[in-house]
Amino acid sequence: KMAQGIELPAHNGDAQLRRSELLNRRMRILFVSTTLPIPANNGFTIRSLSIVKALASSGHEVSFVSFAQRTRPESLDPLPRYCREIDLIEQEVGSVSQGASYLRRASCLFGLKSYSIERYSSAQMHTRIASHLKARPFDTIVCDSLYALVNIPQTDVPIVLNCHNAEHLIFKRYTGVEKNLLKKC
Repeated sequence: KMAQGIELPAHNGDAQLRRSELLNRRMRILFVSTTLPIPANNGFTIRSLSIVKALASSGHEVSFVSFAQRTRPESLDPLPRYCREIDLIEQEVGSVSQGASYLRRASCLFGLKSYSIERYSSAQMHTRIASHLKARPFDTIVCDSLYALVNIPQTDVPIVLNCHNAEHLIFKRYTGVEKNLLKKC
């Protein structure tokens, strides 16, 4: 028999108890995002909020860590209904196609790093995630995009990467039309 993707023995007694425990187990999840899903007014934020809601509705305990713009909404509703705790790090993350962060782009180019990912690198975010992991045990970390991974400290906690795009195709198309060499990095 299969239960949520886990093959379970069809025996009585201990096997039935293990099956019940697996199906009813409440997981402690650290959900790490680069974007506050409030307001849920675009595809990324709607999807992120829906995942958090689905995890909480399934009985899991969700702690949410994310970047947030200084101009965020006063109310985070409905996020507090789904999360045990919400930890926001104020940071403006610029667009890849806009902005003039040429020095950082050049640094990434010569350091053979992706500016698209490095622009999300934050010592403050890294420290906050590490403090959450140290404060209490988590069963898993959900990274809500490839970009969130850059701030995850070394850990034994399993990481689930949630990607909604084929990022490599987006970057390939972007570099195919961008004329500015520094922006291509």
